[in-house]
Amino acid sequence: MASLEPGARIANRFVLERRIGNGGHAQIWTATDESDGARVALKCLHPDSCSPQQAWAVLLHESRMAGRLDHPGVLRTGAPQQDGELVFLPLEYTGGTDLQRLRGASYLRIVPVLIEVAGILEHAHQRAIAHRDLKP
Repeated sequence: MASLEPGARIANRFVLERRIGNGGHAQIWTATDESDGARVALKCLHPDSCSPQQAWAVLLHESRMAGRLDHPGVLRTGAPQQDGELVFLPLEYTGGTDLQRLRGASYLRIVPVLIEVAGILEHAHQRAIAHRDLKP
């Protein structure tokens, strides 16, 4: 299995750049897809969080659900891929930031973002998809 560190090659195709997120079950990395030069994000499930078969099922489900959504606020996803024990999902990379930047900000900055998030969730809910991982 490839190690998750800058410069590592994943699946003989993706070169990791930097980690942009870390959660209980996954890390998110920016990477270059050497097949076409595109910059992507890779959601890499922690190998110790579940078996590769379980990880594959989780990411396949996530990819299929995202494929049912057609909204500018929803990232496009590729199909799950595997490199040894590492199972990961390629995602569109937008270069944005997380919502941590809004902590302590004025409601004038926060409310428009909340309205946008609510619109994305409404789009998903109209298609019987629940996010299940929103945090305050």
